[in-house]
Amino acid sequence: MITHDMPNMLYRINNSTMDSVNLDHVRSHLKQFQINRIKEVLDQKGVSQAWVARRMSKTCNTLNGWCANKCQPHLVDLFILAALLDCHIRDLISEDDPRQVIKAGQIGNA
Repeated sequence: MITHDMPNMLYRINNSTMDSVNLDHVRSHLKQFQINRIKEVLDQKGVSQAWVARRMSKTCNTLNGWCANKCQPHLVDLFILAALLDCHIRDLISEDDPRQVIKAGQIGNA
């Protein structure tokens, strides 16, 4: 699923190669998208960031960064967080199709 924030200018890429994809541009492009849903799940579960930070031995700043999508948790931390929140790891990750994000990243190669 693509969010309404996804740009309309998407290129088709050759499925056999990723050589033409500017990954630095894709990384900078990703900053405007919601990659994880941690804040939403915490709100649904009625759990505070501070509680999770204490349970995971993380700082409140780390949890705040995850919830604001300013930085992303390590995969191991996602598994721990899913167990802590009694949810599936996929509940913590955006449903956006990463292939569409890569296509959007090609805008800089036009």
